[in-house]
Amino acid sequence: MLNAASSIGTVLCTNKNVCLAQSTLAAYASAAFLDSTCDALISGDTVAATSQLAAFLSDILTSFSLTEQPEPYYRALVAAGTLLSAPEKSRALAKEIFSALNILSHVNTALKLDDKRICACARDLVSTLS
Repeated sequence: MLNAASSIGTVLCTNKNVCLAQSTLAAYASAAFLDSTCDALISGDTVAATSQLAAFLSDILTSFSLTEQPEPYYRALVAAGTLLSAPEKSRALAKEIFSALNILSHVNTALKLDDKRICACARDLVSTLS
């Protein structure tokens, strides 16, 4: 599913419904990492699945417009935070990928918004990644 969602392209995502669908999919995929009953969904290769999801979330967080698409951006923040709550192996890899792709600089801009829930999520994500 992430392959299909990634192929649509987040950089060119101007349709709000597509952006919302992508961020919702990322949130559900992140939640699957926390649920041991979803091991089959991750297909045994946790490293590859974590890498793909973290890269997809990084794309979303660096390309979605905070002012034009606040809800998809919020869901992506939640998904990133959820992924960073996953078991140690996935959490460490996600943290490494997020750092390598420098999403902190993009998330820091969310701290300046008036939207309290986006600010709260961004603050939590920044403290987790710092």
